[in-house]
Amino acid sequence: MTDDQRAMYKAVVSVRNNEITLRWTRTQLFFLIHSAGLSLVVTQLKAESATYISACAVGVFLGLLWLLTTHRIGHWVMYWDLRLSALENYPPQPVRVFSGREYAAAQRGFTTHHVLLLLSGLFSAIWMILLASAVVPKFLGR
Repeated sequence: MTDDQRAMYKAVVSVRNNEITLRWTRTQLFFLIHSAGLSLVVTQLKAESATYISACAVGVFLGLLWLLTTHRIGHWVMYWDLRLSALENYPPQPVRVFSGREYAAAQRGFTTHHVLLLLSGLFSAIWMILLASAVVPKFLGR
């Protein structure tokens, strides 16, 4: 690997690792917002009130935003992984971190990215259920 390739490799690793750090920061922020919002809605607001319905609608929106953000972050991480793999394969390197059989095996199956997608989907579903439990009785006249 030439000095230019080595510098490029280090820069791409840095960008990839920064994206992963940002993913965790965003996840923590969304988790905090949803946890606080659910706590407020479930313990302090009446299910029939407009505030309750508005809070649930905002929760659904933020849940879907979290889901889409997490999904998109996965694309960026995969993009940077592919760039690193290309740098490792040209010219072929004896040690490969982001390519090769071990890396492919680590990427198969249920990954942390899937867990984060499920977590954001779970919060979205909870908000949708709470919203539906408040809105449906109003439409049915109860």
